Amino acid sequence: EEQSSTLTATGGGTYLWSTGGTTATISVTPTAANTTYTVTVTGANGCTKTATTTVFLIKPPTITASASPSTICVGQSTTVSVSGTGTYLWNTGATTASFTVSPSATTTYTVTVTGSNGCSSIATTTVTVNPLPTATATPARTASPV
Repeated sequence: EEQSSTLTATGGGTYLWSTGGTTATISVTPTAANTTYTVTVTGANGCTKTATTTVFLIKPPTITASASPSTICVGQSTTVSVSGTGTYLWNTGATTASFTVSPSATTTYTVTVTGSNGCSSIATTTVTVNPLPTATATPARTASPV
């Protein structure tokens, strides 16, 4: 997901950014890991000064959520887990990398993992719950002695 950053220059009458922007504040959406932007500020007296700033891109954690097994029967349990490092928050309120569930119906579990750099990733996994079969038994008929 692309995110933008706001850059602000101060101290002059006119501004010229390396992006072509001519206002004191510009919005940029860098695509490289570390992108440097330059602004030339021209004062009312015609003197100029150049300043630079760098926007650093940080990446969210790479994660995968899963359930093992992912299909269970009513009354059974399974383990829902996430791979990837950071702090965990599941839609159930759980804050561990894995936990046991015993849903009574098919349920999707969502986890948000926040890395040490503050970026977050979201993953989901679904546990399919199959109903139990209907089982009936009837008594056997026995013949009466004659």
